[in-house]
This record gives sequence, structure tokens and C-alpha cells, in this order.
Amino acid sequence: MTMPPPPETPQEPPTGWTPPGQPGYPQPQYPVAPPPFPPQQPYPPQAYPQQAQQQQPYPPQPFQPQPFPGAAPTAPPAAPVAPRKRRTGLIVTIVVVVLVLCCGVTGGGGWWAYSKYQEGATDREMKTVATSVHGYPLGEHRVIFTLSGSGSVTVEYSDGTRQTSVVEGMPWRKTVVVPKDDFLVWVRVDASSGGNVQRCTIDVDGSPAVAGGLTGSQVVCAVSFSS
Repeated sequence: MTMPPPPETPQEPPTGWTPPGQPGYPQPQYPVAPPPFPPQQPYPPQAYPQQAQQQQPYPPQPFQPQPFPGAAPTAPPAAPVAPRKRRTGLIVTIVVVVLVLCCGVTGGGGWWAYSKYQEGATDREMKTVATSVHGYPLGEHRVIFTLSGSGSVTVEYSDGTRQTSVVEGMPWRKTVVVPKDDFLVWVRVDASSGGNVQRCTIDVDGSPAVAGGLTGSQVVCAVSFSS
């Protein structure tokens, strides 16, 4: 049978030992810091002076805001709108042209209306002296005006549709075709305008319809035809 080892007996400290931190405890010797480096001597001046380099300035860059992570992309900025050109001169020109056209149309329309009024007045006057002639409906009728005399005169006549004024020498003859079966034709000469007019005649479809001579200061022949 094996016997257990005897319990360890605490050792006594050696004689003359002192716990750390107590008076008489020898302090450890720490290494002493080396002496500082001697001051550096300034560098001798260079034989050649250095040329100062001119730094090129960078142009300022516009600030571009960066979107936050995960944010929706923003649309690019809209292009600047160019300033609208003034068109005052063009507008004034258009207004002037419109006014001129309006005045021309108004003036032309007024002259046309006056001419039609004068024609109507002359036709009403000629109806009072016209000779009534009846014939057959043919669709169109051949009318012949004649003037006898000498010299040049101003001749006015109506072909059943419109009135015409011409300067002609005597004797004078004019043939017209009237495209209707009811019409008024006439010829008139102002004897005081010069020349020597003696007689006027009007034939309708080859038959003498009327003959006339000087009446006052005019030579007039007029025919009112109806089918």
C-alpha cells in the first residue's frame, strides 16, 4: 500500500529579502535614453537660382450634383431658349400691304358699282326712246350698228350685255352677236364732240330695225328686242 505524499510546507523567505515597493528594495536599472541628434547644418546656397514655375490655373468646373445611391436618375437640364427675334418691321410691312389691298379693293369695288349704276341709268334712258321689235327665238341674234358722216367722234353703244365707248372715224360699222332673245341695244354719238354725224341705223338678224338722226346735240338709235 502506497502512502500519500506529505503536504508541502511553506518556505520561509530568505533572510534579508524585502517585498517590492518597500524601503530598502533594490530598484531595477532601466536603460538610459541616448543623447539627442546634433542640430543639422543649413544647406549651402545653390550656385544657380531656381526659376519659379508658373502654375497654370485650372478653369473652374461647373458643379455637377451627384445623385444619391438608389435615387431615380434626373433628366438632363433643358436647353436654353433662344431669344425671339423682333419682327416689328415684317408686321408693319404686312399691315401696310393689307391696307393697300383693302383700299384697292374698296376703290375698285366702288368704281365698278358706280359704272354699273351709270350703265343702268343709260339703259333706262334709252328704253324711253327705243323702238320695240319682235322676232323669233333663235338663241342668239346678229346686230349691226352703222353711222354715216365724216370726221372722228366718240361712239357709245350697248351690245345687250355691256356698254362700250370708242373714238371712231365716220363712216362707222360694228357687228355684235347677242346670246339671248330679249335685249336692248343702242348707239349714241354726241354731235358736239366734233365730226359730222348724219344718220345711225340698227339691223337685227339682217332686217333694218330702226334709223335715226340728230336729236338735239345727239344722234341716237335704240332697239328693244323681244321674242
